[in-house]
Amino acid sequence: MCVCLITSIGLGSVFTYMVALNTNVINFSDKHRGKIVGGLNCFFAGSPSVFSVVYYQLIQKAEDHADSFATFMAFFAILFAFVDIICALFLRVYKKAEEEVYVVDPAQIEAAVESKDNGNLNSPPHVQLHDIPSPESSNVEKCCAPKSSLTVEPKSLREIISDVDFYLLIGMFSCASSVGLVYLNNLTVISKSVHLEDKDQNLVLIIPITNGIISVTIGFASDFFQEKIQRMVIIMLSCFLYVGLSVLVMLLGDSYIALCVATFFCGLGTGIIWSLSPTVMSEMFHISNLGRNWGIALLFAALLGMAGQYSFGAIYDENKPENELFCYGLHCISGGMGICVGLAVMSVVFGIALMLHRGIKICRH
Repeated sequence: MCVCLITSIGLGSVFTYMVALNTNVINFSDKHRGKIVGGLNCFFAGSPSVFSVVYYQLIQKAEDHADSFATFMAFFAILFAFVDIICALFLRVYKKAEEEVYVVDPAQIEAAVESKDNGNLNSPPHVQLHDIPSPESSNVEKCCAPKSSLTVEPKSLREIISDVDFYLLIGMFSCASSVGLVYLNNLTVISKSVHLEDKDQNLVLIIPITNGIISVTIGFASDFFQEKIQRMVIIMLSCFLYVGLSVLVMLLGDSYIALCVATFFCGLGTGIIWSLSPTVMSEMFHISNLGRNWGIALLFAALLGMAGQYSFGAIYDENKPENELFCYGLHCISGGMGICVGLAVMSVVFGIALMLHRGIKICRH
């Protein structure tokens, strides 16, 4: 029964997430892609803070503890149905108007040259010479143009699964997102192990609030600075944030301040990587295949996240005293956070390898 419930929740949220993401990305211009994905992730990531307040301040206080969970699940069921009905009614893919393409006739260029040579100033040429791009100017434009503006051909499934860059991007995203998943899902376990469970109401709000704010902020910033700083560089920052939070909790997890800082890092890293990774995926491997390609990335991330969850729980149980339900002390969680350190470092390695393989520089000149 429990397995069926978890599977249903997972399938429902993934379908709703993918439909909303893919539809909105297709409907808007690529110059706004960071804003669109960041805005969507802001609502997706920030909603847990709302539901946390609803549960702790309304449902749990109004009912007995035994009945509060059942009421919360019923509330979720009604809300899921309502949101999905709204999506079915209003989500549409609107065909973009084709951009006008201006082609310069070679005969017009010759006429412009003859007119200039003959000194006939009274009859201005159809095409001015300074309007014709020189090889030098075209090279500058190509160098300084954002990566998304370059032509990217869609790839078949066979081509995409043989692309090294695709696996490097998936490896980086899967390892990094797994650290965030393991830490978020075990946050209350960690706080209880170090006798800070009375701070749970504050800790559980840090990640969704930080995640929501950074998602929309980084979306706008990545679009605005795209010609100077590539999105992959910003994603690498999130990988280093995951390394920092894992080391901090593993060594100083019994400190409330350290736990708050680590939770803040998790919110920042999760907001960045979930907002920019789909954008980078669409820019590297074409937007028409975003649903398929991002779905493959989510599959790998889910499998790795499940392995990370299992490893954390197994190490926790190994350190737990026999016939005891809970384990207390920093040693109970340090082993599991050591797994997170390894995953975070691997995400950095995958990210650096991807940047080197594609020749991505930190700053564009």
